[in-house]
Amino acid sequence: MPSASFRRILLPALALLGVVATSDLARGDSPASRSVAAQEAVVRAGDRAAARVRAEASRVKFGHSDLYVPAFFQPVAGTYDLVVHFHGIPSLQEDNFERAHVNAIVVSVNLGLSSDAYSGAFRAPGSFDVLLQQAQRALDQTGRAPGATLGRIALSAWSAGFASVGAILKQPGVADRVDAGNVGLGVLRNFEVTFDLGNGAMYLAPNTAFDDGRGRGH
Repeated sequence: MPSASFRRILLPALALLGVVATSDLARGDSPASRSVAAQEAVVRAGDRAAARVRAEASRVKFGHSDLYVPAFFQPVAGTYDLVVHFHGIPSLQEDNFERAHVNAIVVSVNLGLSSDAYSGAFRAPGSFDVLLQQAQRALDQTGRAPGATLGRIALSAWSAGFASVGAILKQPGVADRVDAGNVGLGVLRNFEVTFDLGNGAMYLAPNTAFDDGRGRGH
């Protein structure tokens, strides 16, 4: 079903099309020329409507997650980059993306206040893949990236959300697929964090204890 914004643009265009056709008839234009002009007018109206839809941000909620597509987003070479943020008000991530003009999709996952909820949700192998599949379906609903497939992945977390990042990176093969990460005010257990300032990168090495001293009780 066409979106509301699509209908707002298309219906006036079709009304205008009727006026144009009537005007052409009064001038005695041939039926064939009127038919061609009518088809071209409909195509132009559709193009304008599609451009209007692309210029608007898109949001889809699924489960405990919210997907956001910035107004300026465009797929690159048939792929899209995805940032998954754990534990944070979706509107804050949306505002940050718009301000920074990051050409990526963001999914905000909120599971409450307990870090146990975040770690438990992604403890089972394949659970992160399920989230990625759900995000793909939500993106498809927006119509903003027809046929596009997942490209790079970044994980981000605030406070209790760090537990999801830790659990996800423990899943077989997932760490090699993650291209970036950011954890705010969290403690990663059994991971070593290395910052490569020269290349603007952060690396997480498993099986090494890391604590920045800001854990609960400090």
